[in-house]
Amino acid sequence: MRGTSADSMFAPSNDQLTDEDVVGRVYDNKVVVRFTSYIKPYSKFAFIALGSLLVYAAFNAGIPLLIMYGIDWAIAEGQVNRVHIIGAAFMVITVIHFLSNRLQFIYISRTGQHILYDLRTGMFSHLQNQSNAFYNRTPIGRVMSRMQSDILQLQETFELLALALAELVTVGAIIVLMLWVNWQLALVCMIVVPVLTLIMMYWQRFARHSFMRIRRAIAMVNGEYNQNITGVRVVQSLNRQDENLEHFRELNTEYLNANLEAARYSGLLQPLVELLIGLGIGMGVVLFGGFLLQRGSLEVGVLVAFAFWIQRFFEPIRQLTMQYSQLQRAMAAGVRIFEVLDLDPGYSRQTRRRNVA
Repeated sequence: MRGTSADSMFAPSNDQLTDEDVVGRVYDNKVVVRFTSYIKPYSKFAFIALGSLLVYAAFNAGIPLLIMYGIDWAIAEGQVNRVHIIGAAFMVITVIHFLSNRLQFIYISRTGQHILYDLRTGMFSHLQNQSNAFYNRTPIGRVMSRMQSDILQLQETFELLALALAELVTVGAIIVLMLWVNWQLALVCMIVVPVLTLIMMYWQRFARHSFMRIRRAIAMVNGEYNQNITGVRVVQSLNRQDENLEHFRELNTEYLNANLEAARYSGLLQPLVELLIGLGIGMGVVLFGGFLLQRGSLEVGVLVAFAFWIQRFFEPIRQLTMQYSQLQRAMAAGVRIFEVLDLDPGYSRQTRRRNVA
């Protein structure tokens, strides 16, 4: 159940938090738009991070192009001066690549840490204004889960989102360069992309269910932890240690099984991506590229560059598949955090006054 207030995006009804229902998506536009509003005070840092990220991605995709010219334009023609030029250009590109990579890490971290600072402060201030009725109805474990684990989840994922953007820009640049150098070879090398898309669509159907199961299980485990620790005196006075331990084992077993199920799905996808990389290099670069090389319509440097590009083309896809679960957990964490910030402090007080009256 979500909030009934028209101007509250995530506020839960009856001022209670609903950990089990907030499961998240891989991309949640409401969370992203809401989260983006926190970037405005630090737009200078964000623009520097974005600019350095784009430079890093462009040079990352352009290095195989320089290797191609080094082989075909310099080494193959036996021009020593050209080899020196390529070597000097490679050193300059390496330095720019290093500096842009360093700048993006620094300013992405700086932007992210300031945003998380504002979120933590806002949540702390907002929770102080909640009524006693809210805390009577809401397990403290759920509140602490949002204050600690969900903020930590966003912290770990913020940099991943920026790096994912860099990977996507790199993929776009690689496609443009491949088509520009040799469009026929490029199309053959990318023939496995539709197959990968179908696999991803099919895989996500099962993976989403698995990650939803993890989200529910960890919420129950955290709640059980807090409930037993804060009420340990009552538990000991009633001699309920064995019953509570058995109940916790059931919850913990569900969490274990959910993680094992997610690991099985992730373990299936990763080898499939590796297989497609091998097919792309084998069919495109080795077979078709070798055929063009024999006909004299392709240079050796182009073949080498395409081998690098295919590897780099699938590397972002491999990274994004590995980050799928973390992105989904981050969106769930964002929903849960904004759900807290949208709680109406006056709701519980009004309800309590009506009950007293």
